[in-house]
Amino acid sequence: MQAVRKLSIAMLVLTIGFYPMVASAFQAPASGSFAYSVYDLFMNEILTGAIGFTIAAGLVLYAIFWAVRSNVFGTIVCAICAGLIIFIEDVVISLGITVSTYLS
Repeated sequence: MQAVRKLSIAMLVLTIGFYPMVASAFQAPASGSFAYSVYDLFMNEILTGAIGFTIAAGLVLYAIFWAVRSNVFGTIVCAICAGLIIFIEDVVISLGITVSTYLS
């Protein structure tokens, strides 16, 4: 029974893995549209601005706090989240989502 279950999971993973998908790249919305206003507010003003820097610095300090308390999982999670906040623009671009498609 276990072999059948493992085989069915393996076949499902292989089927999904080889399923062709359309690859798309992220495009910043056109200037002047509502999507650009939202993108500009969140990306340029909040996340890559002073608020994002403060959040990332707080997460680094919290990671140090967890490291002192010998909590490896908390340290790793906080350090990864701080890195994601610092490089959020690269993360958003690599998602492959066109914001203007969903907001217009």
